[in-house]
Amino acid sequence: MDGYKAPHLCGGILFDLFLVARKPRKKMRNRQMTGTDNLSDVDVYKGLVYVVTGEDMGDYSGGSIRKCVSQYKCCDSSKGSYVPFTDPGIRNAFVSCMTNEKESIYSRLITFKNKYLNDGKCEWLIRAIVDTLQNDNYIDEEEVFEVENGSFIPKKELKDIREFNFVVFIGSVLKYVIDKYPDCESGKSTFLKWYTRCSERSEWKFCSDIGNALAPVKVTFEIHSTKKTGTPDSKVTVEEKKIVSLASVETEDFDEETLMEAKRFCLKYEDEMDLLPLCQIAYDVDPLHRDVRKMYTDYKLSNSKVRRKIMELKEIPILDFADKKWKEKCINRYNTQIHEDGLTTKEFLYEGAKNFHRAYERYSGYEIVDFDPRIFDRPFSGGMAQAFLKDRPTNLCNYIIDFYWYKKEEPEHYVEPPMDYLWHLCDLGGCSENELTYWVCKFIITSSYQMVGDGFPIDEKWCNVSIDQELIHTQEDMYYYALLQLYWLYMIERKTEI
Repeated sequence: MDGYKAPHLCGGILFDLFLVARKPRKKMRNRQMTGTDNLSDVDVYKGLVYVVTGEDMGDYSGGSIRKCVSQYKCCDSSKGSYVPFTDPGIRNAFVSCMTNEKESIYSRLITFKNKYLNDGKCEWLIRAIVDTLQNDNYIDEEEVFEVENGSFIPKKELKDIREFNFVVFIGSVLKYVIDKYPDCESGKSTFLKWYTRCSERSEWKFCSDIGNALAPVKVTFEIHSTKKTGTPDSKVTVEEKKIVSLASVETEDFDEETLMEAKRFCLKYEDEMDLLPLCQIAYDVDPLHRDVRKMYTDYKLSNSKVRRKIMELKEIPILDFADKKWKEKCINRYNTQIHEDGLTTKEFLYEGAKNFHRAYERYSGYEIVDFDPRIFDRPFSGGMAQAFLKDRPTNLCNYIIDFYWYKKEEPEHYVEPPMDYLWHLCDLGGCSENELTYWVCKFIITSSYQMVGDGFPIDEKWCNVSIDQELIHTQEDMYYYALLQLYWLYMIERKTEI
């Protein structure tokens, strides 16, 4: 596959373009909420595999698939069982499906776009692909691509098209790539032209201006049915209706005053926007309580339409509090799970979890001096890690991670349950009550983060939820944060497929 001059569109290069157009990655310190932003190279690769094959690779993990994805991304190798794109049977099945029942592919593409791609970069992605196609000398000038449902345009005329349906066009391009150049090796020259890095061990950075010279285009996402020959009044099929539904975004009509009030709120509290999900928790806990943080109180004073519009502007999911006992149920389930997992032998959530609720009822205004103190000794069983890290204390999160690791990998090695260790380390049986309530909130936040099960949230907006821990200033913030963690753990619906 050597000798292909840049630019050349193949499977590896198309994958690279998807990576450039993906949603913004969360900072590591902001992943406390979910443990991962589900936007890694491997995650996007698995999503692309699902589009092409319909198979879920969610159970595949570890160094082998990471190496495979890295090689495919860098256009080094497309060999191995983790690369289904080059398999003749899969290629034929995909091309056939795009010819005879492409609605199912469109449905997967919509899921892929919503989960991984940044809507703001989709227009650039279209231009980048068109620019690459136009200058790829290995594509015949008469090769046609579908730019809108039923509208096929030859390569030589693509640069003049001003409107593209995203799903239809990407599906058409993917069909061409899988049929003609599903490999990555033929794109090596293109990769080296588009990417740079400082050293052999540093990360590759995209540095190309591909697509930037083309005029802006309009990109649509809703798929419209086309009339079939001989049936002037052909009806939209059930599958096509499903696609239109998936592509459409449910919005509510808001008047100009509502929109302006929501914008004023967002501008006023711009520096605190990462705490926006906690506003909903605060309102549900007590809509008539004046909070320490003014942002929570002002949110409560806004009418329901303004509150919904604020969340819509920031793409934050609307939390469902229809079950008035959700907090009690979540706490009970959490208390059962931490005992089942062996995280504690202490009954610190007794009498209706009073030591938790008092963080809010009695100590809301108590300031947090250090949200994440590093005071724990890591429970090493020996070896090099013990030698290098034994004198370096860690935080509660890492101690819990170690606890779970030893429980699974070396069950014979005793590690003191995290809450038990915390109990005697900080004298929670004899310390001041405000210190006890702090540690109860902290333990719930940290442990529930480690207890989230497999699967992705049904509501894709959860990908936009992260709490900046540097903004957690009081026990009021911690209490709301802990409740949000419990909501995340037990109240949101998840799906296991990509």
